[in-house]
Amino acid sequence: MYIEEAKNDFEYLNKLPGTKLLLKGNHDYWWESLSKMRKFLQENNFKNIDFIYNNSYIWENKIIVGTRGWSEQEENPEKIIRRENLRLELSLKNGVEQFGTEKEIIVCMHYPPFNKYEKLELNLIKTMKKYNVKTCIYGHIHGEATKEAIQGNIEGIKYILASSDYTNFDLIKI
Repeated sequence: MYIEEAKNDFEYLNKLPGTKLLLKGNHDYWWESLSKMRKFLQENNFKNIDFIYNNSYIWENKIIVGTRGWSEQEENPEKIIRRENLRLELSLKNGVEQFGTEKEIIVCMHYPPFNKYEKLELNLIKTMKKYNVKTCIYGHIHGEATKEAIQGNIEGIKYILASSDYTNFDLIKI
């Protein structure tokens, strides 16, 4: 429920090699403001962890952005999709302003970007196309549902399911 309660998890992640960028999921009740979470990292000397939250990162000439997305089962789906689409746009704008328009953009999402609002202005995919996104990595889908996950290149965007049980908890190269 609180970020301090996740300290052991952060210690484990911090010991792993490389930089880890965390994105909010549906069970991250500890998620707070970016400044509070970064203060927690600094206080605990977790130097190779950061958060994707209305911001962007550059890695090997690629811009990494993202948002949590949403589930159609949540209350007020239109309000939530508007908020998540705004967060995605903020992240994308941040990346383009910081790193330019010539670099490939990778969007990371907890939930898949596909939803019944695809024909409305609320569409996350429309926002990705507006910024010429080439890759979208998403998770949340588990168990038998992974068999029906949408993957592959669709209208210029490569969709990749990266749920841990789908990948057998193995890393995947993007």
